[in-house]
Amino acid sequence: MTARLSDAYFDRIYTESADPWRPQSRWDEQRKHAITLALLPYARYRHAFEPGCSIGVLTERLAQRCDHVTAPDVAVAALDAAHRRLVRAGQRNAVTLLRTSLHQPWPANRYDLVVLSEVCYYLDPGVLRAVMDREVPQLVAGATVLAAHWRHPVVVT
Repeated sequence: MTARLSDAYFDRIYTESADPWRPQSRWDEQRKHAITLALLPYARYRHAFEPGCSIGVLTERLAQRCDHVTAPDVAVAALDAAHRRLVRAGQRNAVTLLRTSLHQPWPANRYDLVVLSEVCYYLDPGVLRAVMDREVPQLVAGATVLAAHWRHPVVVT
């Protein structure tokens, strides 16, 4: 694996399917999101960061618990779908959608919640370590960082 999967990989995934990981329809994805939210130690957060937001299924749920969510993704199609979802839910003003990658410098904000859901394994471990070393010190003191991940190798076809 290179330092990270290319943006073209994700563009291709969303070209092949509008809902590639099926978080809207798969029971295990819905359960994972419910568990993710249940693990958060506080009822409300001021500003969450959710890189790799995909089509915004978890983003929509985070927006119910946060004053604001910054949600980047590398795929334009994913961001477009997230935008439509958030508009339908009446939450678009509570979410900033950005086209960028987890490994890029994070937007300067005072995040008190970071949700790394199914994204870290797309980075080489050394790159991930560098990102965490660079970004975690920028978080609000006492911030919650939650990571949920598939723990098997990612196969790129």
